[in-house]
Amino acid sequence: MKSFQSRIAHRPPGNREVRLLLEKGDLRGAVEKAKTLGITIPQPVIDAVARAMFKRRAGGLLSHVGVSDIELPFEASTLLRRTFELEDYEAFLEQAFRLELRSGFEREIDLAIDAIRRRDPEEAARWRRRFG
Repeated sequence: MKSFQSRIAHRPPGNREVRLLLEKGDLRGAVEKAKTLGITIPQPVIDAVARAMFKRRAGGLLSHVGVSDIELPFEASTLLRRTFELEDYEAFLEQAFRLELRSGFEREIDLAIDAIRRRDPEEAARWRRRFG
């Protein structure tokens, strides 16, 4: 009797883990896991996850800019503006400072620091000093 094992389609190990991370919106984790497993995530899949994250967590996408080889379908300034619109002021200020994107965002930086001041005056003072 011949073995049928050779005719079974084998999936790469961990493909499910990568897919689950992508479904959770953990783009960084999915890419790192895929690298570990030696598999590639197609760019259209990365774009779809990034578009979904853009709606609610643009700051998370900004953390990839300049530090990972993930190609995002958005410019850094677009992501920064969206992070401000989502009122994620801490991420907005952190990424604006890290990416040195101050020009054109002066008004938003002031508004974000003022919003933080209402909650935590000391933190707002630290941001004010950092942005000078």
